[in-house]
Amino acid sequence: MKKPAESANAKTVEEIIARVNNEIITRSELDKARAATEEEAKQECQGKCTPEQLRVDIEDRQKNTLRELIDQSLLVQRGKDMGVNVEPDVIKKLDQLRQQNKIDSMEDLEKAVSAQGSNWEDFKNNIRNGILTQRVIGSEVGSHITIGKEEIAKYYNEHKKEFVRPEQVALREIEVSTEGRKIPSCPI
Repeated sequence: MKKPAESANAKTVEEIIARVNNEIITRSELDKARAATEEEAKQECQGKCTPEQLRVDIEDRQKNTLRELIDQSLLVQRGKDMGVNVEPDVIKKLDQLRQQNKIDSMEDLEKAVSAQGSNWEDFKNNIRNGILTQRVIGSEVGSHITIGKEEIAKYYNEHKKEFVRPEQVALREIEVSTEGRKIPSCPI
């Protein structure tokens, strides 16, 4: 069998790293995830780690990057199969980010994200996928967890001191001003 002749000008546009059901994970997605992982490690380690500890932490995190991308892809696919809609939550999250960063409008948030070198649609998809995976894990895992009354009682008995609070009083008062108003006489 003959191989097709390769052109001297042939160029790989995108390399597929993994196939997860009908979805693919590309080299650029893996590279972006690894860069994000490195940035997270640097931020968490800021001033707390030696350069050697930082290097080891980054290497450890990057070893798991592909597996995490595959897991996320599976969870997103499961969420789509379940018909989970997270669009209202995505909008809420974007609005929270806008308010936290004291940005006036969503358009300005989009400009700020773009100014940091991120693609707006990728940014929104990352938020969407994060919320979707949390929902899927919550419904798939949370619904299968059962804790018996004996386990609850045992936990309570072992941690009683954490549940004890000193006596306290809460006082609430509602004042209504009657100044300048006529108070109807009450026939008794």
